[in-house]
Amino acid sequence: MYVGFLASTGQLASSHYVLGWSFKTNGQAQTLDLSSLPSFSRPAKKHTALTVGMSVSSANLVLIVLSVAIYFMIKMKNVDVVEDWELEIGPQRYTYHELKQATDGFSDKTFLGQGGFGRVYKGTLKNSKPDVAVKRVSHESKQGLREFMSEISSLDRLRHRNLIQLLGWCRRRGDLLLVYDFMANGSLDKLLFDNPKTILNWDHRFRIVKGVASGLLYLHEGYDQIVIHRDIKASNVLLDDQLDGRLGDFGLAKFYEHGSNPGTTRVIGTLGYQAPELFKTGKATTSSDVYAFGALLLEVACERRPVEHKALLEEMVLVDWVWEKYRQDGFICSNDVPALRPSMRQIVLYLDGEAELPENLRPPAAFDGNAEEAPMLHDSLIKMQNVTRLCQTKSIVTVNGLFPGPRIIAREGDRLLIKVVNHVQYNVTIHWHGIRQLRSGWADGPAYVTQCPIQTGQSYVYNFTITGQRGTLFWHAHISWLRATLYGPIVILPKRHASYPFPQPFKEFPIVFGEWWKADTETIINQAMATGGAPNISDAFTINGLPGPSYNCSAKETFKLKVKPGKTYLLRLVNAALNDELFFRVANHTLTVVEADAVYVKPFKTDIVLITPGQTTNVILKAKSKTPNAKFAMSARPYATGPATFDNTTTIGILEYKKSASASSSNNMNIPLLKAKLPQFNDTTYAMKFNQKIRSLATRKFPVKVPKKVDRRFFFTVGLGILPCSKNQTCQGPNNVRPAAGINNVSFVQPNTALLQAHFFNRSKGVYTTNFPTNPPFKFNYTGTPPKNITLDSGTKLVSLNYNTSVELVMQDTSILGAESHPLHLHGFNFFVLAQGIGNFDPKRDPAKFNLVDPAERNTVGVPSGGWVGRYSVPSRQSRGLVHALPFGSTYKLGIEDGMGG
Repeated sequence: MYVGFLASTGQLASSHYVLGWSFKTNGQAQTLDLSSLPSFSRPAKKHTALTVGMSVSSANLVLIVLSVAIYFMIKMKNVDVVEDWELEIGPQRYTYHELKQATDGFSDKTFLGQGGFGRVYKGTLKNSKPDVAVKRVSHESKQGLREFMSEISSLDRLRHRNLIQLLGWCRRRGDLLLVYDFMANGSLDKLLFDNPKTILNWDHRFRIVKGVASGLLYLHEGYDQIVIHRDIKASNVLLDDQLDGRLGDFGLAKFYEHGSNPGTTRVIGTLGYQAPELFKTGKATTSSDVYAFGALLLEVACERRPVEHKALLEEMVLVDWVWEKYRQDGFICSNDVPALRPSMRQIVLYLDGEAELPENLRPPAAFDGNAEEAPMLHDSLIKMQNVTRLCQTKSIVTVNGLFPGPRIIAREGDRLLIKVVNHVQYNVTIHWHGIRQLRSGWADGPAYVTQCPIQTGQSYVYNFTITGQRGTLFWHAHISWLRATLYGPIVILPKRHASYPFPQPFKEFPIVFGEWWKADTETIINQAMATGGAPNISDAFTINGLPGPSYNCSAKETFKLKVKPGKTYLLRLVNAALNDELFFRVANHTLTVVEADAVYVKPFKTDIVLITPGQTTNVILKAKSKTPNAKFAMSARPYATGPATFDNTTTIGILEYKKSASASSSNNMNIPLLKAKLPQFNDTTYAMKFNQKIRSLATRKFPVKVPKKVDRRFFFTVGLGILPCSKNQTCQGPNNVRPAAGINNVSFVQPNTALLQAHFFNRSKGVYTTNFPTNPPFKFNYTGTPPKNITLDSGTKLVSLNYNTSVELVMQDTSILGAESHPLHLHGFNFFVLAQGIGNFDPKRDPAKFNLVDPAERNTVGVPSGGWVGRYSVPSRQSRGLVHALPFGSTYKLGIEDGMGG
């Protein structure tokens, strides 16, 4: 224990005298005897003249002392500091004056660039080799300085022709200066990307990477300790006057003994070079260095940075892009499983031609759940971005500035952590459409159902595992109409060492359908909500964000898919449109459907695909055996049955066959474009037939687990009714009413508190009720003459279900304000589509039509216009599920609560 005194009288100077004190840690302190304390007499009163004179003299004395102090401070500023422990440091120590003089006072003309931890200058030392590189490292504090100097001592003992040699150092108070060999040709990244006049031939590139590999082998095996570099990248590879590569910048290097286990540390390094296991184990190893070296190899070979943020979506990540180009070969250094990467010794043998590369290489992809493997981490920055379509530029909400948003690639069994940071004026949530949220309902994403929206400047981490799914899904905003531009595909590959149940395609491409409005979509929906009318229809449909040549001023905004003759391609179709079901066709080509909503289906051939908003479908396209003298339209147009107006336009992409090198570009310009003929916009017969063809694969490996018994049966009518206009609102309908969507005559009212939070904290009162009707309030001819009273009830009403309850649900379309097809999506679950029919559902006859053998398993289904759909679902998690429809782009919800066993 320490005891002290503190006294103050503010800004005035004073003296305080402690004449005695008594203190005891336990019990009562001894009483002071005041008579025994020393006497204290106040100083006699001083003469005023003397006081003034002494004050002036004192002031002069203070000025003199300050002047001398400042002089010596300036003098001492350039004096190098040497502590006892620094005398043991091995490299030569330079004086600050020497290095300042060598670099012309660290002037701009000697400045070479910004390196790790500091600025680098070219210098010329007297009585030494003519040129050196001086790195000036700035330290704000002395914390860790001794350890850093200890590493310098170790680096001085590293001797290899392919490592930058540390020549010496200097420390002056807060500055640390390091002296290295000067490399005449600078860093590799500048030669690759910043100097278009210099082209490295293959011999130079090969020699550079061999040199770096040799230097890394020495670090891993040739030194008396294992040295992990931890920051291998092109900017840290320096080139001498012979263009030989040397690895430098050891500021992040770690040393540990051979045979020992590397300790856990924070994840550092550069994006694109970091091995995936670092994010879980936190341990930098020789294998993580090998991964970074693999990224460097690709960078040198392709002359592409590991991450190109301005590149096309499929070309952004170098490893992914090259894998798409060479899917049959794979990589060994960039394998995401550490145990499958070679050592640097093996790599040097490969490069020297003394060992053969292994034949069976695996693609780099995500972890599939082993204890050794880490979750996939994604950062999503919600930001505004100017985008030009149809000759107009507008600012839209995007993820990372991309439209459509970035593609997420994972494997079945992967755990994903996706951090979303909101930097726009709107509140945001992201829904992972179709992902089965087993015990992760918080991650589902609908605003005010599973979470409160992410406000401006805030962030949220979505945490979920992909279970029992493989194929294509997608993500999108789930609040207001932000979904119009905030969406992107989710590609789910099979588990490692598992294959597709169909022949391996040569390449895979996401084809994402969307809509485009010239006006701001938030303004459109806000105006519609204010007037009670339907929002304006879109100005165009898009394929991968591009409208195509059928629209004015859009010929250059066309998605083009280039294929090779005789090759097989997997097209991952996603309907991210807000409102419209779409017909899709590729002219003069047959498609084979192999997957729907991330579930394998029995393959069947078709010319035309029907895809509902929220649905995904994978199809195989077999290119023609010979290059045809034509280009082929890939066209999409709405399927619509309701009375409301809709965007009856067609978006077109172009399928092109790659020409040989001898084919001239002029000939390419004259190749005709063959059109794709689509059904009539209201061809319900074709739509029904197509949907009936989709059946689950139902094999031993991919079984169909249809419930053997039904616990509860629901009958829901879906359609449009009317609601009174809200206060302070003028609606366009007669008698001041507005159209609204309803299920069983109930229009869902979005709460202000997230339903899942209210349930979890037992605060449901005033937030929601569990009295949602499981049957319509009265029976009528649902597809015939509507009832006289078409006013809907409204409220936040849910159905309460116990854990693992099997539900048979029939959804019936109604013609109250006109029959139309209703896309319905169940959040967090899949369901089995048992049957579909036209007319009113007959509970006595129609159940006999139910397919209980191989029904399609989906997360989104369209209720046929003037018809019905029957389905099974088994909720199996503790949370709030959600069913919602999409008429006029508005979302109407039915919450489903399960039991406590999830």
